[in-house]
Order: sequence, then structure tokens, then C-alpha cells
Amino acid sequence: HYFVDGFTTLASSGDSICFGVTAPDGSKWAHMRFIIDGTTRTDVYVYEGATLSGGTSVTAINNNRNSTNTSILTITQDPVVSGVSATSGTLIQSASVGATKKDKFSASIGREGEVILKSGTTYLYEIRAGADNNVVDYLGLWYEHTDKTKQW
Repeated sequence: HYFVDGFTTLASSGDSICFGVTAPDGSKWAHMRFIIDGTTRTDVYVYEGATLSGGTSVTAINNNRNSTNTSILTITQDPVVSGVSATSGTLIQSASVGATKKDKFSASIGREGEVILKSGTTYLYEIRAGADNNVVDYLGLWYEHTDKTKQW
């Protein structure tokens, strides 16, 4: 089991923080879920098959602090999206929750069911502010296993 987490303030409506997640080719699969909290309206988009470059490398933390195993995933924060818009790839998930006015109440988005990331595929997770001064907490959780069945 692995995780990445943090928080940031998105100063203006429409500002976003993005994460590129690449699952390598192979029979080892990552089962991922995420939880996003914001102090106001927060929109989350997940794109599959994105073309990305650059960004800041993010180190995944192994939940088992006695283990030296590292994740198979490559994760970058705020990668450059190749193409015309930040919608590169196919939108596979989206959610929008929260208030329309700052400090009205907290927003929370969680993907309770996990998604098994497709081998050899890059995903773009975009967390976008729907209002000014949105403080966003993010938590990505996953585990990895080797597939023992025939692929269909």
C-alpha cells in the first residue's frame, strides 16, 4: 500500500493543481482511490491516456514503514499537458462538490471504489477551484499486485 498527500491554496476560481500518474507496462497493477477536501467548491477530473511531460516528481510513501519496496507508479505534480487543452486523454471520472461562496462549508470528494489503472497508461488528475482562496487537501491511496489471471 502506498500514498501521496498534501495541501495547497488555489488562489483564484479556475486555478488547479494537477498530478500525472503513469502505470508501467506489465502484469503488476495499481488499484487506486482518492480523497479530496476543499474549503469551498472543488471540481475533480480524471483523464486516461493523457500525454504529459515535465512536472515535479512526487515520491510515494509505503504505508508499511518497515518495507523498502517502492511503487511501480511514476507521479508528477503539475506536468505540462501536451495538446490544445488540459483535457488531453479521455475523461473517465469527474465530480464537483461544495459551496459557491467561500467559507460557507467544506467540500469533500472521495472515490470510494478503486480504479485499477491500465498498464502502460498515463492519467491526469486535475483538482480545480470553483471559487477564490480554496484550501485543498488531497490524498491518493493505492495498492499493487501481480495479476494471476488471463487478461480479457
